[in-house]
Formats: sequence, C-alpha cells, structure tokens
Amino acid sequence: MNLPAPEARDRRFCTALFAVVLGLHGWCSHLGWTNAPVDGHEFRQTQTAISIRYLAEEGLRLDYPTPLLGKPWSIPLEFPLYQNAAALLVRLTGMPVEQAARTVGLLFFYLALPALYLLAGRFTLPPARRWLILSAILASPLYLFYQRTVMIETTVLCLGAWFLWAFWRALAEGGRSAIVLALVCGGLAGMVKMTTLVVFLPAAGFILLGEVWRPAAAGHASRRSRLGILATAGLLAGGALGAGLVWTVHADAMKALNPLAGFLQSSAVSVWAIGGAGLRFSIGFWTGIFSTFTDAVVGVAGWLLLGVAMWRGSPLLRRRLLLLLACALSGPLIFATLYQVHDYYFFSPGIFLLGAYGLALGQVLDQPALPQPLRWIIITLALSAGYINYTRTYYGLIPANETRVPELSRALKAVTQSDDVLVIFGQDWNPVLPYMAERRALMIPFPMENNLEAQAAAFTLLNQDTVGALVAPGPQRYRADLLQPVIRQFGLSSSPVLTGDVTDVYLPSAKQRVAVPVLAGLNLHQHHIDTRGQRIAVAEMPAGSANLFTMMTPPPREVAAQFGIGLNPLGDREVFGAHPSSELVFPAPPGARRLRAGFGLLPGAYADSAKHTDGVLFEVLRQTSEGQFQLLAERLLLPATRETDRGTQVFDLDLPAGASGDIILRTGPGPANDLAFDWAYWSFVTIK
Repeated sequence: MNLPAPEARDRRFCTALFAVVLGLHGWCSHLGWTNAPVDGHEFRQTQTAISIRYLAEEGLRLDYPTPLLGKPWSIPLEFPLYQNAAALLVRLTGMPVEQAARTVGLLFFYLALPALYLLAGRFTLPPARRWLILSAILASPLYLFYQRTVMIETTVLCLGAWFLWAFWRALAEGGRSAIVLALVCGGLAGMVKMTTLVVFLPAAGFILLGEVWRPAAAGHASRRSRLGILATAGLLAGGALGAGLVWTVHADAMKALNPLAGFLQSSAVSVWAIGGAGLRFSIGFWTGIFSTFTDAVVGVAGWLLLGVAMWRGSPLLRRRLLLLLACALSGPLIFATLYQVHDYYFFSPGIFLLGAYGLALGQVLDQPALPQPLRWIIITLALSAGYINYTRTYYGLIPANETRVPELSRALKAVTQSDDVLVIFGQDWNPVLPYMAERRALMIPFPMENNLEAQAAAFTLLNQDTVGALVAPGPQRYRADLLQPVIRQFGLSSSPVLTGDVTDVYLPSAKQRVAVPVLAGLNLHQHHIDTRGQRIAVAEMPAGSANLFTMMTPPPREVAAQFGIGLNPLGDREVFGAHPSSELVFPAPPGARRLRAGFGLLPGAYADSAKHTDGVLFEVLRQTSEGQFQLLAERLLLPATRETDRGTQVFDLDLPAGASGDIILRTGPGPANDLAFDWAYWSFVTIK
C-alpha cells in the first residue's frame, strides 16, 4: 500500500521509536538481575521466590509449598503457573531462583505485547498509532520495574490481554479458535489471580455492548445474532470466573488443613481487599490513587496530553478515552484497599490508562498546524518523561539491594541444618528471613498472635521435625507465654544464644556449644553472642577461627565472651576483642616462669566526654588442678578520667615456681557495673 509521504514518515518514526524504547526497556529490565528479591514489596517477592525454590528442589506440582506457616507446607493462593514455569527453568538450566523467576516474568510481559498490539488494531488504529501505545507502556515507570520482579503480575497481564483480544474476536467474528483461546487464557487468569481478571471484565463488558449495538445500528442484526453474542460472552466470562472459583475452593480446602492459615481464606481476604464502601467517597483515597497513577504510570506529561486530547479530539476519540479511563479506574473501585496499599496492583489497570495515553500521543501526529518534526519532538519528550519518573520513583530501589542479605539470615543458615524448621514470632509471615536463611519456617502471623490454641496445634504438627531456632523480635521477646511452650517442647536453650537490639534467638540446648564458635566467626555487627559465662573449646571452633589467636603463645584452650569472639582494628594491626565479661584459658606450658600480656581499651571507648566507658577490670589468675584460684595480677583501667590508663598497658609477671594448671586472663566491668563502651582488648599474650 502506498501511503502519503507524511503518513509514511510517521509510520517509520513510530516504528523506530518503538524499537528504541524496547531496547531501553530491555536494558532497564536487566538492572539488579542478580539482586535478592527484596527491591520493592519484599514480602510478596520472597513469598513467591520461596515457593519456586522448593518446587525446583522437590518437583513441580499444583499444591505448591509455601513453607512459612508450618505444616502442611502448602497454603496455595494463586494457581502456580508462574511458579512452576520458573521452577522448571531452574531444574532444566541450574539457573538461580531469582534469575529464573525474572526471566519467566519478563517473557510473559513481552508475550503480552502482541496481544495489546492486536487489541489496539480492533480500534481500527493504523500501525503507527499502535506502536505509540506499546511505546507508552514500555516507557512507563511501573513497567520498567515490576516486570523484573519475582511476582505473578506479568503472567496475569499476559493472560488477561490475550483473553480480552480473543473475547473480542469471538464476539465480532466467531470462530472456534478464538473461543478456545479466550476460555484457556481467561480460565488461567481467573485461577492465577482472580482480582486481576475482574479488572479485565469491565473492558469485556464494554466490548460486549459495542458488539451487540454495532450490528443493530447497521440494520442487519437479528434477535438471534444478538442472543448468540450474549451467549458467547456469557460462556467466556463465566468460564473464566468459574475456573477461578474452582481453584479458590480447592485452595481454601488446602489452607483449612493449616491451623494458622485461617486468615488467608478467600472469605477473609476478600472482605479486606474490597474495603468499606465509605473508602470510595474519601478524597484522601482518590488523591492517593491519582498520585500512584501519576508517579508510576503516566506522569504529569501524560495527564496534560490526555487533557488536550479530550479538549481538541473528535467525539470518537473522547468516547474511547473515557471508556479506557473507566476501565483503568475499575480496579480501585472494586478492590479499594488493595489499590490503596499496593502499587503493583496497578500493573494491569495501568494498561488501560496507557492505552488512553497512547491515543493522546497519536492525536499529536494529527495536528497539521504543527510541523512534523515538532510533533515527533513532542512525542519523544513525553515518553522521555517516563524515564525521568522512573529514576525518581523505582530505580533507587535496585542498587540499594545489590548485596542486601540480613545478618540474622546468615547466622541462622550457619547454625541450622537444611531440613530444620525456624519458629519465628513477631514478623507476621514476612518471608525475607527464612528465604535468605534457606529454611522452612513456622511464622506466627499477626492475626494468630494471641491464639495460643492454634499455635499449639501448629507446633504439634512439627513433632517429627527438628526446630533449629526460635526467633523472637520486638515485644514478643518478653512474652514467656509465647516462648516457653516452644522452648520446652523442642528442647531449646532456656536463654537466648544470639541477641540484638530488638531480637533474641534461641537454639537447641544440644547444639548451643557447637553453634557459639560458628557464630563467633561470622563477624556479626547487629547481634552479639550471649554465652552466659560458658567456655568454648578452641579446638571445636571452625578452622577459620585460628587467626583470632595468632598473637598468643600458646593459643588458649578455652574462651568465653559475653558479646562474642572476634578481632578489632587498632591502628595498623588487629587485637583480640575482650569486651567484659570475657575469659581466655591457657594451659601453662611445662616449666613456664613468665607471662607477658598487652591490654587496654580502644580509643573510641573514651573519646566522647559524655558517652564513655566507666572502666574495665583486667585480671590474671591461676587455676590449680584442684580447682583453686590464685589472683596473680589485676588492673582497673579508667581511661576516661586517667590519661595514664590510655593506650596499651602490659602485664609482665613472674609465675610461681613449678606453676601448673591453667592461666586465665579475664575482663570484667568497671565500678558502676556498666558494660557500655567497655571496648577492651588483648594485644598479645606470651607464656613461657
């Protein structure tokens, strides 16, 4: 077909623009490709990722594991099309879970683009305008970010788009293939995510009205043909909804087997998701919805162009814009709370708003008063605004999470076995901790926090499993009514082995002695090891711990440290950290006659005149084979008030003739018994 020169140039411009935008989209999608799935809605991403991991390890199935609420491990929410596809890719290629999941998600997104192109064609739009719509989608911040996350949004968008196109074709032209495609894609969309399928149904309703009205207006439609269209629409929409309801009933039956999963039943979730009727009449609610549509979807430039199109466009264009805007708003109108809380829910309704935006961009091409190059510049600048919005909204989440692995996850992974179960209070059922630790978990969700009967039932189901750790953050760490039953039932330590500012961790009593040196070698900063005076045999510590004692001759046989074992920098060297209370136990070498030891407090312990140490007591003791103690030397350092106590001090002692038994170097708190800023150290120890 020979196009007029200006129109041919517009088509070439729009095609080239789409190619550039597609390339930029691919580049943006690869950012953070190896990140852990915590860059944006980490709760939902890690929940999906943990299911993919266990499907990959244990085999594909429909009742997929989400091991977060104890046994039975399956608490299915959505139909696991995305999860099984990602797990299959892991099994076939050995690809890490995160990269496999992102690959599958991106593939579903790109598979949605042909359906959206075909849908635009049903508006009788020429190819140039269709490329503009797709370019608007690809340059939108929401679709530059969430298509690369470990989530099901791209899957249901793809299914919904193909359902809508096949639905329209089946109503307009008939044909068995279109009906089958609509039934398959609609049914899968309903099972994968019913709340998103529902967002496509208003658009299907508008299509139905148009198809019923169109032949009647043309004067050749019969009552029978209209009934046929209605019957086809009922079959396709009913089939999609029916499949979703069948899966929902099955998923609810599975969740009913778990004592803690009642809050996930569809009846409870739907009430929350829909929200109160009054929410829809709240100015604040609609301000938030408009703000998300602006920041994440079309930007200010998009709204301006939409406004101009409504003002200057033809009646047909205005009707199309209004219908697309109505479809975009259907999601927040139906599921008010979901859209108020989660921006990723805009992923599917945002397509309708961007369709309207694409039509507005096409309207720019139809302005003969503007020179053609100027029209192209306006369109290019408008799309470029999407990338500016992206850098302002979502891009910053990606580099911030390149190496984010919670310290507590590292610790739990180091001291538990792969088949152990973590019991976790106080974190709702946020999967980040168990996902990063690569462990199953029984997490107590907030709705079940005070339901001790349900908790007891959940713990009973774990009787044949090993509880590797109990994690109690926040106020729950002080609730004996929650913690003590778990401690007694699973043989955990009576006091926490690892503590932080807001978290206590209990380990099995039988594993505590071995776990302490492992934790000591992890270089923890946010948590400290609470040995409660227990001595750890150096021979039982990991091989990598030998460097802790290179400045000591001979090395100690046992060590105890209330706040963990490790080295601290002092100038250009490292010294052994001896924050009170601590002990180093050395076997006295045969014939030993002399001990020399360097000790002191790090400069930071007394640098601040307002916040400083109250002093540390350093002691040297001899323990005889009969168990009696003899104090050989002691020194109380008060560097905050005595300058002579600053820097490294030295014990230089003659040992008693014929000394045998153990030599103990001990640190204790100062006169106020305050352990704050007591950053003590031993710089060398020599016994010969």
